[in-house]
Amino acid sequence: SGWPLLADPASSLRAANRDQEAPILDLGDVLTRAPEFSARMRPDFVLRVGETPVSKAQRLWVEAAEPAEIWWLDEGLHWGDPSHRATRVIRGAAVSLLNTASDALEAYGFRDRNWCRDFERANRAARQGVDACATADEAWSGVPIAAALTSAMPDGGVLFSSNSMSIRLLEIAYANASPAFRILCNRGASGIDGINSTALGVAAGLRKPTALLTGDLAFLHDLSGLLLARREELPLTILVIDDNGGGIFSFLPVAQQGEDVSFERLFHTPHDLDLARVAELFEVDYHRAESTTELKAALAASLGTACVSIIHARVDPSANSAGFREIIAAGITAVDATVDRAAALDGAAVLDGAAVLGGSAA
Repeated sequence: SGWPLLADPASSLRAANRDQEAPILDLGDVLTRAPEFSARMRPDFVLRVGETPVSKAQRLWVEAAEPAEIWWLDEGLHWGDPSHRATRVIRGAAVSLLNTASDALEAYGFRDRNWCRDFERANRAARQGVDACATADEAWSGVPIAAALTSAMPDGGVLFSSNSMSIRLLEIAYANASPAFRILCNRGASGIDGINSTALGVAAGLRKPTALLTGDLAFLHDLSGLLLARREELPLTILVIDDNGGGIFSFLPVAQQGEDVSFERLFHTPHDLDLARVAELFEVDYHRAESTTELKAALAASLGTACVSIIHARVDPSANSAGFREIIAAGITAVDATVDRAAALDGAAVLDGAAVLGGSAA
């Protein structure tokens, strides 16, 4: 159709970009955070496929645009419309419906590329801005760590993402140019439960090279799951981003209240544990990584092996949250620069069009 497709990381659609003509975008979150771009590019029609996308910015962009139609193709059979804006919900048969619609559009020769080109141009600019900031020599935070993992994943492998900050890091770090691998993720209020156990189960069930991207709290929450690693040879690499607590809360409004609400103790919840002792306890391989070079070496040594290993990536909590904000800001600046150039060429015309949101796999 020529509609831009904003692909959630857990949809696994970004790997399809190499084989299909579909305009799959890997930085919809940054595009919809950019003030100029999000104000100028307001869809009249939105088609959402699957579960609720990770990106809050994307959801707010759709709400602000107030499109006349929002169709949701749902195969999860449960309510997942937090905005309460869907004008039509279609349960099941998404693949056959989309194939039929695609054939019909092709027969009628309908393909509007102008609207889509602006999205593709902005997405390229966003990726350049994000990558330039994330690959700087001094960069050592969640996004470059997640990017190193996606680049190191073998074709046909499986990446299991923890909830909370891990999947949001992949939202930014997982580029279309990455190897073709499958992403799985537990979402929702109980998404922290059983992260290690689920990843071990994936590795046991699929018997493919598997990686787990998780934070330290989710990892510690399910330590008992590692008992399986002592009884079975499983191809699982566990990459733990350790900022000594719940780093995601530093991005929420409660962080501004500081110690008036005992933020450090009740929200950040530092544990002050050395995760190397976990590897010793459960007798699994252990690698410490404190730079991108060390991380790449550890990933090369562990991915694809037939045993469980832990890669411990320690980051300073303040530097980690600052690094995320800097990378997002670099992407936004790059996106809005493309809008300024386009406005100079076409007289700042406001475009109308449609978009497809690719939600998380059920």
